[in-house]
Amino acid sequence: MDTEAAAGAEGPFCLQQVTITEDSEDDYQYEEVPADDEFSLLEGDEDLAKALQTIQEQSEDAQIIAQQSVLTSKHSVPEIPEAVDDFLCNFLIRMGMARTLDCFQTE
Repeated sequence: MDTEAAAGAEGPFCLQQVTITEDSEDDYQYEEVPADDEFSLLEGDEDLAKALQTIQEQSEDAQIIAQQSVLTSKHSVPEIPEAVDDFLCNFLIRMGMARTLDCFQTE
Protein backbone atom coordinates (compact mmCIF):
# COMPACT_ATOMS: atom_id res chain seq x y z
CA MET A 1 0.00 0.00 0.00
CA ASP A 2 2.97 2.31 0.62
CA THR A 3 4.10 1.90 -2.99
CA GLU A 4 0.66 2.92 -4.24
CA ALA A 5 0.78 6.08 -2.11
CA ALA A 6 4.28 6.90 -3.35
CA ALA A 7 3.25 6.35 -6.98
CA GLY A 8 0.20 8.56 -6.50
CA ALA A 9 2.29 11.33 -4.94
CA GLU A 10 4.49 11.59 -8.02
CA GLY A 11 1.58 11.91 -10.38
CA PRO A 12 1.25 10.58 -13.90
CA PHE A 13 4.04 11.02 -16.40
CA CYS A 14 4.55 10.27 -20.08
CA LEU A 15 7.60 9.22 -22.05
CA GLN A 16 8.03 10.79 -25.44
CA GLN A 17 10.01 9.23 -28.29
CA VAL A 18 12.43 11.68 -29.89
CA THR A 19 14.54 11.07 -32.99
CA ILE A 20 18.02 12.57 -32.95
CA THR A 21 19.51 13.38 -36.32
CA GLU A 22 23.24 13.46 -36.92
CA ASP A 23 23.10 16.73 -38.86
CA SER A 24 24.68 19.59 -37.02
CA GLU A 25 22.94 22.94 -36.83
CA ASP A 26 26.10 24.92 -37.54
CA ASP A 27 26.99 22.96 -40.74
CA TYR A 28 30.64 22.77 -39.69
CA GLN A 29 32.65 19.94 -41.21
CA TYR A 30 34.50 18.24 -38.38
CA GLU A 31 37.67 16.33 -39.20
CA GLU A 32 39.11 13.45 -37.26
CA VAL A 33 42.31 14.38 -35.48
CA PRO A 34 44.79 11.50 -35.22
CA ALA A 35 46.29 10.79 -31.83
CA ASP A 36 49.95 11.79 -31.88
CA ASP A 37 52.27 9.48 -30.07
CA GLU A 38 55.72 11.00 -30.14
CA PHE A 39 57.35 7.80 -28.95
CA SER A 40 55.90 5.47 -31.57
CA LEU A 41 57.98 4.53 -34.57
CA LEU A 42 56.84 4.73 -38.15
CA GLU A 43 56.70 1.63 -40.29
CA GLY A 44 60.10 0.90 -41.79
CA ASP A 45 61.88 2.77 -39.00
CA GLU A 46 61.74 -0.12 -36.58
CA ASP A 47 65.28 -0.98 -35.61
CA LEU A 48 67.19 -1.60 -32.41
CA ALA A 49 68.97 1.77 -32.38
CA LYS A 50 65.72 3.74 -32.65
CA ALA A 51 64.05 1.60 -29.99
CA LEU A 52 66.95 2.11 -27.56
CA GLN A 53 67.00 5.84 -28.26
CA THR A 54 63.26 6.08 -27.59
CA ILE A 55 63.62 4.20 -24.30
CA GLN A 56 66.50 6.49 -23.28
CA GLU A 57 64.44 9.61 -24.09
CA GLN A 58 61.50 8.29 -22.08
CA SER A 59 63.70 7.63 -19.03
CA GLU A 60 65.30 11.09 -19.30
CA ASP A 61 61.86 12.71 -19.53
CA ALA A 62 60.70 10.76 -16.46
CA GLN A 63 63.76 11.93 -14.50
CA ILE A 64 63.19 15.56 -15.50
CA ILE A 65 59.54 15.38 -14.47
CA ALA A 66 60.50 13.80 -11.13
CA GLN A 67 63.06 16.54 -10.46
CA GLN A 68 60.58 19.27 -11.33
CA SER A 69 57.96 17.83 -8.99
CA VAL A 70 60.51 17.68 -6.15
CA LEU A 71 61.50 21.30 -6.75
CA THR A 72 57.90 22.51 -6.81
CA SER A 73 56.99 20.57 -3.67
CA LYS A 74 59.85 22.19 -1.73
CA HIS A 75 58.50 25.66 -2.47
CA SER A 76 54.84 25.00 -1.76
CA VAL A 77 55.03 24.70 2.06
CA PRO A 78 56.48 28.08 3.09
CA GLU A 79 54.27 30.02 0.65
CA ILE A 80 51.21 29.95 2.95
CA PRO A 81 50.01 33.54 3.35
CA GLU A 82 50.07 34.94 6.87
CA ALA A 83 46.32 35.57 6.80
CA VAL A 84 45.64 31.86 6.34
CA ASP A 85 48.18 31.02 9.03
CA ASP A 86 46.52 33.43 11.47
CA PHE A 87 43.06 32.12 10.59
CA LEU A 88 44.10 28.55 11.34
CA CYS A 89 45.72 29.54 14.63
CA ASN A 90 42.62 31.46 15.72
CA PHE A 91 40.38 28.55 14.73
CA LEU A 92 42.46 26.05 16.70
CA ILE A 93 42.45 28.34 19.76
CA ARG A 94 38.65 28.76 19.60
CA MET A 95 38.11 25.02 19.28
CA GLY A 96 40.42 24.31 22.24
CA MET A 97 42.84 22.25 20.16
CA ALA A 98 46.02 23.25 22.00
CA ARG A 99 48.09 20.22 21.00
CA THR A 100 47.18 20.63 17.35
CA LEU A 101 48.03 24.33 17.59
CA ASP A 102 51.45 23.48 19.05
CA CYS A 103 52.12 21.01 16.23
CA PHE A 104 50.99 23.55 13.63
CA GLN A 105 53.24 26.26 15.04
CA THR A 106 56.28 23.96 15.13
CA GLU A 107 55.75 23.13 11.46
